[in-house]
Amino acid sequence: MTARQMPASQELIRTRLVAPPAPSAWLLHPAIDLMFCCGGLVWLLVALHVLLGWSPAHERSLAGTASGSLISLIGVLLLSDTHNAATLVRLYGDRQIRTSARSIAYGAPLVLAAIAAASMIWTSLLGVVLLAYTVFIAQHFTAQAYGIALIYCNKRGYRLNSADRKILQVLLQATMVFAIVRQFAEPGFRSAKIIGISPPVLEMLPDWLLYASLGGVVAAALVFAYLVVIKALRERSYLPLPALLLVATSVAIFTVSKDIFGLLWIYVPAFFHGSQYLVVTTSCHLKHLCRERNLPASKAATLIFTRENLEYWGLLLFIGIGLYIGVPALLNKLGIPFAIAFAAVFSAVNLHHFLADHTIWRMRDPKIRQILVA
Repeated sequence: MTARQMPASQELIRTRLVAPPAPSAWLLHPAIDLMFCCGGLVWLLVALHVLLGWSPAHERSLAGTASGSLISLIGVLLLSDTHNAATLVRLYGDRQIRTSARSIAYGAPLVLAAIAAASMIWTSLLGVVLLAYTVFIAQHFTAQAYGIALIYCNKRGYRLNSADRKILQVLLQATMVFAIVRQFAEPGFRSAKIIGISPPVLEMLPDWLLYASLGGVVAAALVFAYLVVIKALRERSYLPLPALLLVATSVAIFTVSKDIFGLLWIYVPAFFHGSQYLVVTTSCHLKHLCRERNLPASKAATLIFTRENLEYWGLLLFIGIGLYIGVPALLNKLGIPFAIAFAAVFSAVNLHHFLADHTIWRMRDPKIRQILVA
């Protein structure tokens, strides 16, 4: 019997058998995504911080700060340091990526290593480099949030046309601009020290620019909210909850008041950004394991505690500890103060991470899109 002669019911069954499985609505698992990728854990830790009466970040005389700082330190070790390692593993573990991004894989590390070496000699330069880090971190956080929000929309069939995507991008870019402007316009906003190093004090921008940039965030947020509501009313199409939580958290962590900002950022680097990145990279790693085992990508979460994935996490932890503890300790043995060595290594590794992350995660690349959206 030919395909043309095949009854409709049998044709439907055949189509279902050969059709690829639908992508999972989550990167890994609902609980993991909501807690570690969309900001849920940050808000839970902040709520715990307040309920237990722990002090805000600036009230160092109260013992509660130490409790929050200890949780943050553990998070940084397990999530933030390892998320940088995940970029290095992907960059240097994939020959094709390494070859196509030679300047990032080989040129940038040499330049940044030279800057780090010079920074350990001239600490004034180190302050400038760390100041650059605080500027670029806003762009890095918001760009990552934009990309992951698009992944959730793609996974759930929430169609964003070019204008919709542009408005979302403008909202997060406006948030980035405000985050940068307030560092140089809002008195006392930026800490006097970054990782124990004093950067140049450059509160030189006028107040009106601060308010104008905040107005840009509000305007973009209102336009984006309008588009989301109109799409819901006209098309019965609703912005996926993970994307909504992710965007809302990304905007909030940069626009809240100074005191709340200080409290949030005890936890944000590890339990929002770092953990978010690890969810994405772990998802990609597990999907590769699924291919090796002839499993659909939707089964990725079932492989979390396999030996291969635990070895992957162990490698990331080993690299993170080696970079942020081992290398500064070795430099300290050579006579460089540990705080100076750590700050120099920290800035060099993170600036390279910003460059590499921008290069290797491109949603426009069909191969990257296939892995992320599966």
